[in-house]
Parts: sequence; structure tokens; C-alpha cells
Amino acid sequence: FLLVIGLDRTGGFHNLMVTPPPDDDLTEEEWSGFFRMYRPPDDADFPTLGLMLGFNASALWYWCLDQAIVQRVLAAKNVFHARGACNLAGWLKILIVFLLVVPGIVARWLFGSELDGQSNKALPWLMKELL
Repeated sequence: FLLVIGLDRTGGFHNLMVTPPPDDDLTEEEWSGFFRMYRPPDDADFPTLGLMLGFNASALWYWCLDQAIVQRVLAAKNVFHARGACNLAGWLKILIVFLLVVPGIVARWLFGSELDGQSNKALPWLMKELL
């Protein structure tokens, strides 16, 4: 519910992506960086080379060698069920982005000045203000 209500208050996902928070001094280019995974090689926070080398190693474990996925495949009746189990597990993992990451960005957009850079307050603040 927080995601739907929050996106409604921000004017939708597209508006959230292209419009910086009204009470923040970020430029549109800086704000759009929140929605880009790969950044320029000289980026101080997330350089592309470091992200690609570190991300690929952890992604291999997370998406291919995770025990939950391996157990689903080994316990499947046939190849169709094994593929379906992997597909379901993948969609469930992608769902985390929409349950955790996007509401955090919505909180920054809606209540950036109240949060004052303390990201641990984002979820309680969203729950208090939107529900």
C-alpha cells in the first residue's frame, strides 16, 4: 500500500523519476542518478568498473547459486516445473525492489526535509504520514 499511495502523492512513477523533490536542492541530473545503476567511471560513489566487478560476483551467487533456487530445481518433478520454480523465485526477488527501494525514494521525494538525511526513518515516516 505504501508504494501505491506514495506514487500517487508524487504524481506517478514517471514524475518521481524526472522531477527532483520540491524541497531539495538537487538538480534533475543528480536526481536521475537515483534511478541509474551504472554510472560514469569517474563517479565518486558508484564507479562503473567497481560495480560491474563486484556486482557480477554477488549476482552470480544471488541469482544462480542461492540455496532456495537450487533446492527448488532439485526437487522439481520435471524440467518444466524446475524452470517455473526458478522463474517464480526470480520474480519474488525482483519484487523486493518495489517493496523496499522505491518506497525509500518516495520517502526522500515527499519528506526529504523531515528525514534530514537519516534514511532509517524513511519507512516509519511513510507509515505514519501515508497510512
